[in-house]
Amino acid sequence: MTDSMDIQELLCIADICVTDYSSLIFEYALFERPMIFFAHDLEEYYDWRGFYYNYDEMTPGDVCTTTKEVADCIQDLAHNFDIMPVRRFKEKFMSACDGNATDRIIKYIFDRGE
Repeated sequence: MTDSMDIQELLCIADICVTDYSSLIFEYALFERPMIFFAHDLEEYYDWRGFYYNYDEMTPGDVCTTTKEVADCIQDLAHNFDIMPVRRFKEKFMSACDGNATDRIIKYIFDRGE
């Protein structure tokens, strides 16, 4: 798919986002769809790169360390998906994405001119 579609198109059509530490979760949260975090090398990533936020507290979905856990989470989503962590994440990080950003910028520019 990556040869025929870019990531923005894929995010729009994906029913589930399975990711590791990618920032694409911020945009994907706008869809309020399930996210699964495949953190098979979490301890190494902590040591090598680190995080701005506590990874376990920030992730609005299950954190898996094995492929089997990812597969189990996908199978259980129909019964276990809780949209509230995704909504809280979206509100915390993406609340400005409400379709009115241009209006706020124009207002800011014109208000400064007075």
